[in-house]
Amino acid sequence: MSLSRKVRLSSRQDFEYAIKWEHVRADYFRSHGYRSRADDCVKAAKELEWRLAMASTTGDNDVITGDALVDAGWVPEQEAVKGS
Repeated sequence: MSLSRKVRLSSRQDFEYAIKWEHVRADYFRSHGYRSRADDCVKAAKELEWRLAMASTTGDNDVITGDALVDAGWVPEQEAVKGS
């Protein structure tokens, strides 16, 4: 899963699964010599972990919406690059 695909992650379980998936992908790419792709997967996993942590601060751990991120004033790195 790539964060650039605009996948809707709406629950804590969705986020946890996506994070694990990115770590599996990173291990795969690293073992096949694709270091930069592995680094991209690790970066995506860290971003997902951060998004989960930010959304969890709203107090609703079952359903996570993008509004929690917008309210926090956070703009994903990819969006910041596109906008400039």
